[in-house]
Amino acid sequence: MALDRWLALVILLICLAYGYAAYFTMDALLPPIMKRSPNWPSSFPKVLVIGAILLSLSILLGLEKSPDKSDAADINLSRLHEYQVGQAVLLLVLMVAYALLLRPIGFLAATFLFLSVGSFILGERRFGLMILVAAIAAGTVGYLVDAEMLEGLLAGLSTAFTFTNIMMVIGGCLIGTFIGMLPGLGPMSIIAIMIPVAITIGDPSAALILLAGVYYGAVFGGSTSSILINAPGVASTVATSFDGYPLARKGQAGKALTVAAIASFSGGTIGAILLMVFAPALASVALLFHSSEYFALMVVGLSAIAAFAGTGQVSKALLMTFLGLMMATVGEGVLFNAPRFTMGVMDLQSGFGFITLAMAMFALPEAIFLVLDPGRSKTGDGSDSGKIKNLRITREEARKITPVIGRQSLQGFFIGVLPGAGATIASFLGYAVERNIASKEEQEEFGKGSVKGIAAPESANNAACTGSFVPLLTLGIPGSGTTAILLGALIALNVSPGPRLMVDEPQIFWAVIISMYLGNLVLLILNLPLIPYIAKVLAVPRNYLIPFILFFTLMGAYIGQNNATELLLLVGFGICATLFRFADYPLAPLLIGFILGPLLENNFSRAMQLYDGIGFVWERPMTLGLLILAVMLVVLPGYRARRARLRAEGVADGVIKVEATGRGDLARRLGADPDLNDKGMGVSFLAQNAGKKSVTVNLKHPKGKQLFLKLVKTADVLVENFRPGVMKRLGVDYNTLKKEKPQLIYCAISGFGQDGPWVHRPAYDQIIQGASGVMSITGDSESAPLRVGYPVADTVGGITAAFAVASALNASPRGSFIDVSMLESVLATMGWVVSNYLNAGVEPAANGNENVTSSPSGAFEAEHGLLNIAANKDEQWILLTDHLGLGALRERPQYATREDRKRNRLALKAELETVLKTRPARDWAKELNRIGVPSGAVLTVPEVLEMPQVADRGFLKTFQDVPGVGRDISVTTTGIKLDGEAPRVDDPPPLLGEHNNEIWTDLGLSEAELTELENDGAL
Repeated sequence: MALDRWLALVILLICLAYGYAAYFTMDALLPPIMKRSPNWPSSFPKVLVIGAILLSLSILLGLEKSPDKSDAADINLSRLHEYQVGQAVLLLVLMVAYALLLRPIGFLAATFLFLSVGSFILGERRFGLMILVAAIAAGTVGYLVDAEMLEGLLAGLSTAFTFTNIMMVIGGCLIGTFIGMLPGLGPMSIIAIMIPVAITIGDPSAALILLAGVYYGAVFGGSTSSILINAPGVASTVATSFDGYPLARKGQAGKALTVAAIASFSGGTIGAILLMVFAPALASVALLFHSSEYFALMVVGLSAIAAFAGTGQVSKALLMTFLGLMMATVGEGVLFNAPRFTMGVMDLQSGFGFITLAMAMFALPEAIFLVLDPGRSKTGDGSDSGKIKNLRITREEARKITPVIGRQSLQGFFIGVLPGAGATIASFLGYAVERNIASKEEQEEFGKGSVKGIAAPESANNAACTGSFVPLLTLGIPGSGTTAILLGALIALNVSPGPRLMVDEPQIFWAVIISMYLGNLVLLILNLPLIPYIAKVLAVPRNYLIPFILFFTLMGAYIGQNNATELLLLVGFGICATLFRFADYPLAPLLIGFILGPLLENNFSRAMQLYDGIGFVWERPMTLGLLILAVMLVVLPGYRARRARLRAEGVADGVIKVEATGRGDLARRLGADPDLNDKGMGVSFLAQNAGKKSVTVNLKHPKGKQLFLKLVKTADVLVENFRPGVMKRLGVDYNTLKKEKPQLIYCAISGFGQDGPWVHRPAYDQIIQGASGVMSITGDSESAPLRVGYPVADTVGGITAAFAVASALNASPRGSFIDVSMLESVLATMGWVVSNYLNAGVEPAANGNENVTSSPSGAFEAEHGLLNIAANKDEQWILLTDHLGLGALRERPQYATREDRKRNRLALKAELETVLKTRPARDWAKELNRIGVPSGAVLTVPEVLEMPQVADRGFLKTFQDVPGVGRDISVTTTGIKLDGEAPRVDDPPPLLGEHNNEIWTDLGLSEAELTELENDGAL
């Protein structure tokens, strides 16, 4: 049983124990009055354990297979006029919405929305510019019509730009950035420590500016340890480590830190702009969210992460999410003081610590892997890994991250506005959204060092930090634990946050907002120049780096809880996390579930109390909508994966071979076995057609042609191998077929292409081998020209067509005509021979087994066979001669240089063969390969097919007792593996017309119609 199933079994056992406690033990300890409530401390755990058990069983039973990526949806650009009409309609709707929103949300916010959404409808996609222009325009107009707000802004400007407050901004940012780099002391801890300092200052504006600078400075700096050593400093930077650390390991730590700094600055700045514009309006919107909506919003976040963090298996990611949620229930409940699942251990009364779990999930396994794999500590730049040679990002990378920063700054800000959501949820949702909407190729880069994967969470969490000040300043409601501490500091300073703050003390309100602009600028100026020095940690030798990481991890866990038991938990969880990584379980969902678990249970419990049960799900439309979205986020990737898997389970299910009625493909009658030829299953046919389906149709018959057109409508690709003009005479050429299927990819393979003087010449492989010049260089001066020993022109033509079709399938919009010339395909594979003639004037010659580009390089006589040697480099020449005991050859002038050896290659070959002939070729090959000289015995086809190298990779496929053949047949596969697995070919080569009934009935024909068509000669 695979490791992932063993772990699923272990989790299942844990779930059973957890469920027993939830269903039987906990309720027995409760007073009778609590048992009559629909919401007691075991309600939430009971729901969790059912889902976790089902997911564990799903993995144990292998109900979900690892899928390939499904194709992206087509984009239809042909209906431009209707699109313009749609724009006009949307703008009219926007005008009506503006009129309706003007009074509820205020002039400033409504104007900003109108300008930005209007620009978006009209095609503007530069989000940063769009937001900036809309904010400036709305703000300018708003302040011109609101003299009181303008006066408050001016008072805030004068307050913020005093020398004292500027120093507070700088000091707060420096302290926050440093603390953010250190796991264990998060922004909450340091702000709590700084409150006495803030109270001592006396001035509320200066004190709040200092504390705010510490807050967003800590979030800004938290990305550093996430990127460099995979140890997130604060919860909101966990998502940054998903791509930041892999990019740093590639030797691009400077780029990762630069992207993080730019994204953090941009997110914070955009958030400050939005705070200025939207603060009054969003305060009232935030009040519309009740506990049920917060619960549903967090379910959406967990679903998104689970669906897109898993490596191809949603069940594993969901199971880890449930495991994290279950771990979050250990200790005292959110709404109840009764301890849960502590097993009598006093140190677990307060639950597991976040820092302990974060260190165990990321930093400790990384240290273990560094020990197990010493090369892992080396980044892509080798010995220069600690030198940051280039902090710049390319123009293409800047183009990629700009819309990401715009989108996630907006999304992060609005999530931050919601009390209880905060920067952590914003960062995870930002990462999940960007991964989901990325192209298929970009999705594969996420988790491996994608700049988008760094920009998304960094811009989202910094914008969310700014957004969290909206409920704090305008409603007096803290949006997170950190802003709750800030609320306490405000009250201690005799400042009453709420709706009257903007009116009664505008200098404080606006000074804080303006300081955020200054703070983000200060953070960027401070951090960018420090990147080369910060990234020096990557140059630390592993024998120092690993102990440092381990100490850093232990201290982070100890400082976080000030409890030695946390260190034991750290080690235990770290070992489990390492096993999970070996079994390819994603760890991020577990940590995210643990972080969001208390908030999720809190809001779930409150909603249950308010609605006396689960009725809040359908009684609150917004809650129901969010939960439906969560289900879609989990189900849709599985649906897309299933479609992709059905498409990718070998070419078998996807290729239909259309053959002429009665006779079929000529290859059916070609081959060395007359019996198979008589049965229409010649060995030439067997070589290329495993897994395909065969139908017959008479294209010269009108009804046959109509059937063919019907079949084409269901196809993505059509490949034909007729002489140019044949398909047009039959009435089924590309111009005809694209009317039936505009997205069709039509590939025509012919001897000489679709135009040119030789266009109408007939061509088989033999003809192309002669015409291409390949025969003229095959053999030696005495035997050439010789035919290559297999149909190389047919094979190369087919491979060229496959490359072209793959490119066309990824093009947008779909639909193209591909012209493949077998002559040019073969010439293209002779690139270095052709280039020698075109660019060096050297006429290609037949050199037999000699490699004319180097010497000694070619086939040499050994005992019992030929031995190939390719000593193409000078160091290989030295190794070869020393091993053969012929070091003296290097002293001879005729062999002194590479060019000397090439000119005297035949004499040198004779010298080497005097020694090589004394032993078998296979013995020499083993020894020479071991010392670094590429060598190999010259094998026959039967010999290589019997080699373990071929058998162990599953290159050969045997079909037993094939119908119509009466015996076993063996075929070769593609030699390709995708993510370690070869494409499956489940069916043997088909008999002529074997799938007529299956294919034609799927297209709607009845048995009677098929019989009639066969009688008419159409099939």
